[in-house]
Order: sequence, then structure tokens, then C-alpha cells
Amino acid sequence: MEEIREITEKACNTTNFSVLIKEDGENSFKIIYKDGVYIQESYNSEYGGIYWSDTRGTEKNNILINREHRFFIKNAIDIRWKPEDFTMLNELDQLGTFYKYSGEEKYNGMKCYVLESNYDIGEYKQKGIVYIDKNTGFKVKSVHEIDGKIDRVDEREFSIGTVADEDVAIPDYTGYTDKTVY
Repeated sequence: MEEIREITEKACNTTNFSVLIKEDGENSFKIIYKDGVYIQESYNSEYGGIYWSDTRGTEKNNILINREHRFFIKNAIDIRWKPEDFTMLNELDQLGTFYKYSGEEKYNGMKCYVLESNYDIGEYKQKGIVYIDKNTGFKVKSVHEIDGKIDRVDEREFSIGTVADEDVAIPDYTGYTDKTVY
């Protein structure tokens, strides 16, 4: 559907947003993004940390802060989120073959396009259902089923245009041990 492609492209051009990602009802992580700088705060991992990255330059410019073990590492990993990572951009080329438009529904008060995919992996019948916010183009919910039973539900709560410069400033890692490897 051309409408889905258009709103997805709109989402890919978003330069200011935050998103809380919930996996199976639990807060997993939050991403705050503004003009190529982002912060990812993880909640349900053994590290429970903060990852800050400025993706605007050609050099690595990032910091991983491990809150549990009180250390930080500069420029050790290179994870770069982009707005299109929260859309169906890559999957849209498969629309009509792998994904099928199945209508429109409301989800958390938002009007959404609903896409479905059905496929078999070995003896297991799998189904994916994706909800795309008609206003923003972002994927707000995905459901994965195996043999008719829900296996996983991922939900995303977006806030568009609300991120200030101070929200993406380098986090304070005073008092943490530097474990940067040069």
C-alpha cells in the first residue's frame, strides 16, 4: 500500500523522538533521539546500563555506562539507532508477498494499519501481526504467535518532537571506573 510506504518514509525523516520499548509488558529500554545523537537506557538486562552515541561524525563517539558494576567504556561498541529502525521500512518491499495488509484497528487510541505474515518454520506455524501508527509511521506493536499461541508481544510508546538538547547530553559518569581499551 502506497499510504503505508509514505508514512514510513515520514517516520524515517523524524529527527526528534523518544520511544519506550516494552517486551511482554515489561519496560525493556528507552531510546531518546535528537538530530543524530541518542541515548539508550536498558532496564531488563544484566548490565542495566546507559548507552550514549553521537552518530553525526565519522569517528566513534559513544559511551557505555554499566550502572550495576559502576564502570564506563568509551568508544568500545558501535550501536547506531536510526529512526527507520522503528519502522517497517525493510519489510515494505515484501508487502504483498510476505506481509499482507489486513485492515485498520485502533491501538492505545491510535489509528493503525495492521499487517500480517504467516509462515512455517519446520513443523511450527508462525504468525506475525504488526500495528503501524497511521499518524507517525512508526511500528507501535508487534505480536508473534507460534501454533496459534502468543509467544511474544512488543509494544512501543513514542513521543515525537519533545526531546531537548539536554535530554541527549553526555551522561554523567563521575565516580565510575574507566574500562576504556585503547
